[in-house]
Amino acid sequence: MLLTASSLFGLLVAARAATISPIVFSGTPNPQLVIQEAALTNLQHHLRGCSSAGSLLGRTNVTVGYRGFWVEGAGNNTFVVRGCQPAEVLLLSILRPSISETVANYIRDEIARDHTGELDLPDMDDSAVETAANCSHQVGPDTVPTYNPSVDDHGCFVSHQSQNNCYNYGTDISTDTFAQPGRGSGHKWKANTCDAIRAAAESDGLQWQGTELPKGPPETGHYVALFIWPDTNFHWVRMDKTGFWSHKPGGTPVRNTDNNGQQIRDPSKSDFSPWSQFCGYMHVVPSVVQKNVGGERRSAATLRMESSAFEAPPAPSEGHRLRAATAEREASLERRRSQHEAQQAVLRTLAADSSTLQSAHQAQLEKKSAADAEAAELERELQMNVAEAARMALLRDRLGQLLVGPIAELRGDLQKLRCDAMEEVKEFQSFCNRRTAAVAKRLQEWQEMRSLQKEILHAECESQVMERDLAQCRSELASCESRCAVLRSAQQSKAMLTSRLVAAAAEALPPSPGLENLKARFTADGVLGDPVEALSELKKELDLGFLNAAVVAGEEETAALRAAEVSAASLAAARWAEEEAEATGELTDLEARQARLSGELRRRREEHRRRSAQRTRRKEELQQEAEHQEELLSRATEAAQSERAAATRLSEELRQAQQPPDAAAIAAAVEDATGHLRSQLHSLLAEVARLQQRFASQAETVEVRAARAHVVAAELAEESAARSAQQRTDLLRRRDKRRVEAECESVAKQEELSQSALHQAEQRLRDVEESQASELDAMRAERSQALRRHEEQLESLRRRRDATEQERSLLQHSISSIANVGEDVDVSVSRHEQAISPTRRRLLQLQRILLLVLFRVGVSGTILNLTEVYKYELLRLLRATLRSRHLCHSRAEK
Repeated sequence: MLLTASSLFGLLVAARAATISPIVFSGTPNPQLVIQEAALTNLQHHLRGCSSAGSLLGRTNVTVGYRGFWVEGAGNNTFVVRGCQPAEVLLLSILRPSISETVANYIRDEIARDHTGELDLPDMDDSAVETAANCSHQVGPDTVPTYNPSVDDHGCFVSHQSQNNCYNYGTDISTDTFAQPGRGSGHKWKANTCDAIRAAAESDGLQWQGTELPKGPPETGHYVALFIWPDTNFHWVRMDKTGFWSHKPGGTPVRNTDNNGQQIRDPSKSDFSPWSQFCGYMHVVPSVVQKNVGGERRSAATLRMESSAFEAPPAPSEGHRLRAATAEREASLERRRSQHEAQQAVLRTLAADSSTLQSAHQAQLEKKSAADAEAAELERELQMNVAEAARMALLRDRLGQLLVGPIAELRGDLQKLRCDAMEEVKEFQSFCNRRTAAVAKRLQEWQEMRSLQKEILHAECESQVMERDLAQCRSELASCESRCAVLRSAQQSKAMLTSRLVAAAAEALPPSPGLENLKARFTADGVLGDPVEALSELKKELDLGFLNAAVVAGEEETAALRAAEVSAASLAAARWAEEEAEATGELTDLEARQARLSGELRRRREEHRRRSAQRTRRKEELQQEAEHQEELLSRATEAAQSERAAATRLSEELRQAQQPPDAAAIAAAVEDATGHLRSQLHSLLAEVARLQQRFASQAETVEVRAARAHVVAAELAEESAARSAQQRTDLLRRRDKRRVEAECESVAKQEELSQSALHQAEQRLRDVEESQASELDAMRAERSQALRRHEEQLESLRRRRDATEQERSLLQHSISSIANVGEDVDVSVSRHEQAISPTRRRLLQLQRILLLVLFRVGVSGTILNLTEVYKYELLRLLRATLRSRHLCHSRAEK
């Protein structure tokens, strides 16, 4: 709630005591403390100083964490102290004994941080939604909830906003008790850690889902995310039907943004500081957990005691508070006494100065006429400045009208280029996926072919062994046949000898010469000899014939054996010669193939090193170009900020010069500031009134000093805004740098994976080439086809890049034509520049600088505008353009 200074001071003056509470926790109630009249007086003094300096109360864009101090005054009227640093420091010092050291240090750092320029996200009023529902036990449906706080649970999260916390909103159950995990089931958490809060929530019926972001909503219920402020507090975030996430920080309104004002797509990547520890996701079904979450009932005192058990030390005792109030009162009396002494010294100094002023009054009267003439001259110059300002405003409007069309066209072209780049990236990714699938399929085919070839080689080896065994068997069979032939011939000779013997016995004459002699001898006289002698002779001849026949058969068998051995040796020698020749040929082929493969491997390694060097050089060039673009952007931003600060100062001076002095308001402020000392300073006010009447002529000097003070304040505000903008720019730059580094690392990892896959493929290719030469020829043919397709794709990418460069040159040409219009305006203005006053000449110079900044500062096809919205748009377009260039170059290199 945002109050005016008068109503806020009225609440503090009417109250003798007030309740203060820091707005910091989310899952548990915030600690509270009652302050007395002395501390209220001191708080009123600090707030009065902030009100006179133009500070606002209750403004912040932080959704979770420290959001100010909640002060409840007379009549249950409340307001938020935020943005007044002295008052916040005072309230923190009063509340310090009631909170933990971690929370106190965090609030102190947040107070010291510069919050100038933050967006205003005021809290929603509890009375904005009227509801007749029973908000002490209101359970949502078992479907994914919709982000609509005024309707969710019949509006209980709005009408009873301060009585429900993030756990109520996360489980979609309104209890008006600041629900705690595990309290309804009797297993409340004992420490602020992920494991303890998770175990307590699981006892209520929630189900753990892990740390990965859910792909979509569940069939029943919804998802929630758990965050931890280490050793201090917890916070829950709920997933809505749209896929975005929302949350309710403590007793404050429901929001769907984080501390950066961004919608929550991925809770683990959003800013919920100081809840910096992301625990994970859980599944909630309201109808299941309502008996534990919806059934708990706790009083406000019990809630306060339970929340303080782990978040802050116990509140001080009544005696301690009385001693603190007494010390504050004594300090206040001492300050009042010192202020009174200082005012007495000022009165004495004013009395001494009054005599001096009376003597100088005559000289002032003499200078009054000269001052009146100078005032008339200043009035005329002021009128000229007003007319010049009107003309400048008219020129600014015309300039804005001229810029609307080109800026819209440029944005459309940039959006189209971004869409084209994204489409190309998608096409390239799909092409890479197809190529990867094709390579995997080809490798699988090679593996199958290799296994088949191994089986074929194994079968061939077995067939060769069988052929060798068959040849050996054939040779043994031939030797056996030769021996059988010898035996058959011997058997035949024996049969013949036997037949001869039988014939000789039958004829009584053997066919041999001995037998013939014996026959001749026996039949010489025509008479046979002695039978006994003839038989013995015949027996001897037969024995001799048998012996001769055996000798002849042995000689023939020996000759046959020798011939068989000679033929077997010749066959073995021929076979060994053939095998040696075959082995020598295979060894020669293997050596030649190994030499070719070594050359191919060296060539591929050299090509890989060359491509790596090219990628390194290209990456360095892109980094240098990005640094150059960032330097140009920072220079343009600094120039724009300086020019805007100068324009703001000039406008503030003109506005202050145009406004008449408000003497009544100054007198009322002085009277209000010195109201508690009216009785003591009545005589001094009378003297001041007389002096104001006497020295009315010095009002112009006072106005000039006030104007200077306002100008200084405006400069300080602009400097603080510039610092805030610079901090945000640095933050965005660091984020972009981290993102680019992450992308580079992922690309490097992908390259390493591709290199390892390439080495494996080359190894398999070498194995296949060693086993089959024909497969190597087919692979070379396919590789040549792939190279041709790659060259065609590179050529198409080059043609697209050339088309993009042509479109960019046309865009720059259109910008240069617009800049020529600005130069014509400069020439037309410079013709009339000699007859213009110095103030108007300065304004015209500022106008030309603005034209140059608007028309001549072009960064990668974008235009820099000096407003906050266009500045952020420029940063976004610059990042998109750099990312598109990087992707295009990476694709061209691949």
